[in-house]
Amino acid sequence: MKIIVTVTLQVKRGSLPYIVGEIHARGCELQRSVRRECTQDSEVFDLEIIAGDNQALNGLIEEITQQKSGSRLIQIENLLEDSIVGGMLRVSGKLAIESPDDYDTKLLGATGLLFDKISQGRGTEYSGIARSVLFLSAMKSRADAQADRLYQRHAGLERDCVIFNLFTGMNAYPLIVRYVQMEDLIRTIQAVSPGFAAVRVVEAEEMDDVTDFDQLRDCIDVPVLSAATDEMPLCMLAEIITMVEKSRMEFYECNLGMIGITASALRLTRMLLSLGCPRVLGYDNNEKLMMLFEKSGGLATTPENIFNNSDVVILNKNHFTVDDLHRIRSGQKFLSLIEEDLLEKNIIADKGIRTHVTRDQLDTSLVFPGLLRGMIKSRRESYDNDTLIELARRLKNIRAKEGNVYTPMGGIHARIEEIVCAEL
Repeated sequence: MKIIVTVTLQVKRGSLPYIVGEIHARGCELQRSVRRECTQDSEVFDLEIIAGDNQALNGLIEEITQQKSGSRLIQIENLLEDSIVGGMLRVSGKLAIESPDDYDTKLLGATGLLFDKISQGRGTEYSGIARSVLFLSAMKSRADAQADRLYQRHAGLERDCVIFNLFTGMNAYPLIVRYVQMEDLIRTIQAVSPGFAAVRVVEAEEMDDVTDFDQLRDCIDVPVLSAATDEMPLCMLAEIITMVEKSRMEFYECNLGMIGITASALRLTRMLLSLGCPRVLGYDNNEKLMMLFEKSGGLATTPENIFNNSDVVILNKNHFTVDDLHRIRSGQKFLSLIEEDLLEKNIIADKGIRTHVTRDQLDTSLVFPGLLRGMIKSRRESYDNDTLIELARRLKNIRAKEGNVYTPMGGIHARIEEIVCAEL
């Protein structure tokens, strides 16, 4: 997590080059420097610095303010911290209201005009509903629910709302719903969904079965996109296709194994079998999830069998032992969604695993704006397996041939929207 700060320093005259050298030597970036004061012996500078994290920043400050350097720290201002107080979202109107006349003519006048247009049957064109999307996080209701978890969920929703607006121009609104039974959640979404053009389910606690999301879609009258069963399986499949092709294999020759069964894993299993995989092996500590995995066409087995017999291993959960990990064979491909500890990383490296994709490399923010905007424009209610498979192939090709496009600011969102609307 990068941070940006303004550091005000008093330094010896002529010592700024040393300070700049230390900034770059410690992996930080100097964005801007402004000299505020200058005397015969010293200068005062405002230095705008980007650091990888607080540890890197603290190490830099400690080094450049040592007694031998002759520099004195005056203050540090965290620019990001001040700007995110109260969250990242702010609702404002399209019309500039700066005077009493503006209030009467622009605000009240525009509202009256909207009502007139709607009464003429042009509500679809003029209502803001067509440009509004709900971003939902569903949490199981618990007696020991902690406020920090709720705040963290909301912060994640806010981030995604900002991303969606940035790349589509549409408005996204965060909502956290606590529920006891699945029926409660469905009724809540049914009640609020008429005010939106689409719903994106970002997180849903204890919804481990793909059919839970199918049931949700069937009960909602607007398009529903799911991070767990649409976005993540798409990103994972694009990586797996790349792995298989680089190994010069075909899917009918490839066995895949999953440690940990999730809703994403169940959807991915169905797509892998559609591609011709002879076997998709899976293991989870939860017997219910193992049964769901077999209903999706997978073969429930042990971690030992997965590590021994899979060409591609997907780590969704830490449901394996160090002894299991030692069964890794050179030439296997790994896709890991877990936070690997140092021991696990060393074992994987020592076994000669060259293809090792980690969770950080699976960025769903690269795909959800285009997927969601494409759904709305093409009036698509959902994405079936064949469509996601074709999208995964297209994403793989875009990244291979146009790597600069497959970046947050490279145009990938518009490309995905174009593919969804025009070709799929």
